[in-house]
Amino acid sequence: MSAATSNISSSPGALPTSSVVPFHADSKTAVNPADIKASELMGEIVLKKEKNKETRLEKRWDALEVIFVGGNAFSMGYLGFSGAQAFHPALKEISAIVLTSSICGIVAGGIEMLGAMVFLKQGFQELKNGNMAGARIQFYNFVGYFLIGLVMMIASIGALLAKNTAFGAASAFLLANPFILPLLFFIVNIPMFYQVLKNVGRNITGAAPGMKILHTEIKGKDPTTDQTKELDQLINDLGLDQSSVDKNAQTHEEIIANAKAILKEDQRFAEAQQKLIAKLNELSEKYKDKTGKELADLIRSGLQEGANAALAKNVEDALNSEAIASEKACVYNYLSRKFEELSPQMGVEAAMETFKFLGLYRQMRGEKDATEQSNLRTKTVEQLEVAKGKIKRWNNIQLVRLAQRVMNLAAFALSTTAFVCESIGTTIPELESPTAALIRDSAMVGTNLIPLILDWFYPFARNSPMVIPKATYDGVELQKLHPVNGLQAQNS
Repeated sequence: MSAATSNISSSPGALPTSSVVPFHADSKTAVNPADIKASELMGEIVLKKEKNKETRLEKRWDALEVIFVGGNAFSMGYLGFSGAQAFHPALKEISAIVLTSSICGIVAGGIEMLGAMVFLKQGFQELKNGNMAGARIQFYNFVGYFLIGLVMMIASIGALLAKNTAFGAASAFLLANPFILPLLFFIVNIPMFYQVLKNVGRNITGAAPGMKILHTEIKGKDPTTDQTKELDQLINDLGLDQSSVDKNAQTHEEIIANAKAILKEDQRFAEAQQKLIAKLNELSEKYKDKTGKELADLIRSGLQEGANAALAKNVEDALNSEAIASEKACVYNYLSRKFEELSPQMGVEAAMETFKFLGLYRQMRGEKDATEQSNLRTKTVEQLEVAKGKIKRWNNIQLVRLAQRVMNLAAFALSTTAFVCESIGTTIPELESPTAALIRDSAMVGTNLIPLILDWFYPFARNSPMVIPKATYDGVELQKLHPVNGLQAQNS
């Protein structure tokens, strides 16, 4: 067994690790203890994410975050004054109200434009985390909210100027076409509307990972009462079963690079090095779709073909699957990628508690010692309840976000219908009434009130959630050849 597998130590506060062996969820049997202890690494990843979360919260209120949250407050003021003037047109003649409304609009517009930079910043962080879908939404929001802020500023500045000026004419046009701002908000919110509908729909059908956790029951000390069928399937679906870890932890390129480094550094291959590397390149092309330990085994057997007994034995010793496909850093980073895939489906806070639970569950099911398994079972039950609480809160927030989208859709529908009717020469008195204008602008106020509440109290579950940096392995594991001790992995 390589040092990479034998020298894994647990971090302070990590998941229990004594006598731990990874668990094959599909077979309910323990696997070779020499394999990387993925369950332990899941605990380490959660610890790292929690540390990154604390750091993010400590530095939360930077200039961009203040601007981001403040934008919703001033937008509410601007839209509220607009609604009041639409309901009571006489208010438009009161200079103090017009001035206050314009100031709110100018400030809100400027803040929206600057706040759009938060979307840009978080988009780049999503790219670093490997979440392309999240990055696309962030960049889309950046463009959309920048335009919304620009429209607010033009309309508000123009209201203070004469109509024969450029700003005044633009403002008059926007006021004469009140559907433009709701239209922009609607367009900006299309991706989020789809995302929220998808989240709520998956919750209703039970397809969401969070719902599978909620359906899991582990109580008392009698395993026969457990309801874990969906959970076992979830572990496989997420790629957290040991066979998936073994197969996918290292990429094809990493395996080939490791094998090539061994052939170049091990003096036992000095004479046959050129021939073996050429053969390795052929095998790489032949098995280009293979990864992980499967590829490592194929490479070893392929290099042994046609070799004399001594060379074949050296290949067997130096290029075993543990040496080139079981590095701790690779398994850690693979599991970290899996965490980032799970996070958008239940929110990062629920994902952390769920990942911690799944790690404990795998350890519990793979533990052979009865006493240790009983202790792990108690901790697993407790962690399951914590995870369920976070998942339920995230599910409820999705319903609140859906209500926000419905209000936005209502405002858009009212404004657009009135505009279309006017364009074709048809009028619907109800849509032209002050009450309709009040309903429209109240809905727009609501679309800004909800995100203001989420921004303040639930920053990791809001419409554009704060992004926690991805957990990456701190150590750099290098493979070094030692003529006496053989291949070992050293941490630097």
